Amino acid sequence: ISAWIYDIFTLFSPYNKWLYIQFVKFYPAFYGGIISALFYFLGKVLFNRMGGFYFGFFGALVPAYIYRQMAGYFEEDSFGFIFLLSGFIFLVKAL
Repeated sequence: ISAWIYDIFTLFSPYNKWLYIQFVKFYPAFYGGIISALFYFLGKVLFNRMGGFYFGFFGALVPAYIYRQMAGYFEEDSFGFIFLLSGFIFLVKAL
């Protein structure tokens, strides 16, 4: 999906190493924002609106736990965490 996002934003142009590196630097922050929003919804489902704000706030403050790849290189860990949180939200709603 990350490569697909790169293709769409570059309008399916040929591969450019420098541009791809710039996208790779952007992905962890982008995924971190999505993860913070998902933390908000998880806290909102578990507790209430204020609990969701606390979940989202502390989720955004702990980037080493959420997307460890920001300091080094991009890998699938920050992207995979999105699906983990989505699964938790659906699990809590189902229960």
